Amino acid sequence: MKNLYVFGLTVLVFLMAAGHVSAGQYGPYEGKKPTPGISVDKRVGLPHNTTKGGQVEYTFVDNLTSGDRKFAPQEYVFFEIRVRNTSKVQLNDVVLRDYAPAYVELFENPGSFDGKDIVLNVGSLNAGEEKVFMFKGRIVAFNQLPSDKGIICTVNKVRASNDKVADEDSSQFCIEKTVTSVNPPTNIPHTGPEHGILIMLSAAGSALAGLKLRKSR
Repeated sequence: MKNLYVFGLTVLVFLMAAGHVSAGQYGPYEGKKPTPGISVDKRVGLPHNTTKGGQVEYTFVDNLTSGDRKFAPQEYVFFEIRVRNTSKVQLNDVVLRDYAPAYVELFENPGSFDGKDIVLNVGSLNAGEEKVFMFKGRIVAFNQLPSDKGIICTVNKVRASNDKVADEDSSQFCIEKTVTSVNPPTNIPHTGPEHGILIMLSAAGSALAGLKLRKSR
């Protein structure tokens, strides 16, 4: 009986010692590592004011519908991209990919082209850090827009990622095929009522002149 008691006590001491060593090596919360997280926000610039110096001021919004202010052919359009580390650990090798929207040419932007898309190496983001980037585009010419639509809405998408996390966002805006496009009209303009009156007076004058000539003969 005494031997059994000694054996049980020995096992208990061994288990307690093993648990102490394990906690000392790895810590009681070693299995609960911080989870990496990232968010990206894409916004389109809404032009709302022109300063005395001719500079256009913008307010950046998530989306513009067909009922909002629309862009014209060849007009510039600006996008704001905010990428943020939402976790408590550093994120490395973060990359932004901006997918070129339909009917828009991207240019003069940070990063490099991959086809029509732009790829930007953001680098590292510390815990809670946010970086902001501006992208510039221009609406294509009038004759490059669909011929069967007066208003065309398109979406600009962006993706932020590294080898552990990723997030996507998009921003909608619309284009209107206005008469102020850069392409000249190809049809002959219709004459207004004032032109019709002038033509009638001219015709009447010609007729009177013809009558006078006949009488003089």
